Order: sequence, then structure tokens, then C-alpha cells
Amino acid sequence: MPPRNDDDRERERPSWRELDARRDRSRHTREERREPRTPKARAESQAAKQSYLKKLDEKLFGGKKIGAARQADVVRDARGTRGFSAACDAYLEERGFPADADLLLLFLEHDNPDVVLKAIDALAALVPEKKVDRDALAKALRRVKSLTEDSDVEDAAEELLSTLG
Repeated sequence: MPPRNDDDRERERPSWRELDARRDRSRHTREERREPRTPKARAESQAAKQSYLKKLDEKLFGGKKIGAARQADVVRDARGTRGFSAACDAYLEERGFPADADLLLLFLEHDNPDVVLKAIDALAALVPEKKVDRDALAKALRRVKSLTEDSDVEDAAEELLSTLG
């Protein structure tokens, strides 16, 4: 057996934990390209991506208005993120309240109580026309009623719930 060299002892060896981590990681992917793991991180990443694409679209196409369907997708994608109310405000500024009941239900999650009140009124107008799913509306209104701190919003939600039966 050859004599040990002191240089071998001074060399830093990876710990068992580091060895296991290397073994678990695929060698065919780059670490910097990994997707965020938590739903909140994914939502924030998606919102940042949408913001980046919107800015890029404005630069490339001179700030032309995007279509209604694309703008509705932006609102849907922003749901659950910090930029949701801003996406709703941009939609309202361009197009007003949507006629689509599913999209209109999302506006009940807006931060501004005035917007929520107007969304409740718009949904109330769709109920007689049977353009809205009554179960989804009732669920959304109960959620708004339980989470809001504004008494006017709570009263409007309760009133519409009572008309649903």
C-alpha cells in the first residue's frame, strides 16, 4: 500500500448530503431553469411573465390595444396574485364590466369595494337572463360576504343571495 500523502487529508470532501443531492439531481437540466414549486411562487412568476409580455407587446407593436379575449386571459391569469386588481382595473378602463358571467365573477375578488358593488349589480342583471351559473354565483357571494369588511358589499351580497333562493 502506498504511503498517504498529507495533501489527501487536506482536500475537502463533499458531505454525504451533498453527494445525495448530486445523485438526485438530473444531469440533463440546468438548475437555473427550474419552475417555482409553490402555487404562490408559480402565480407570481406567471404574473411577472404576463407583465413582461405586456411591456414587450407595447414596445413591439406600438402600444396597440390587445383583444378582449387576450385581456380577459390576463385577468384570469392574474387571479390570486398581487397584480389582480390592477389587471381588473385595466380591463375596466378599456372595456367596462364584462358580459361574460364567469369573468364577471372574478371581479368579486377585487380590492376596491366600489368595483365589487358594481360587479354584484352586473351579476344581478344577468340572473333573470339565466346567463350565470346560480350555484357558482351563490358560492362566490357567500365568500365575498364572509371576507369583506365593507357593510355595503356585505348587504348587496346578502340581497342577491336572497333573490337566488
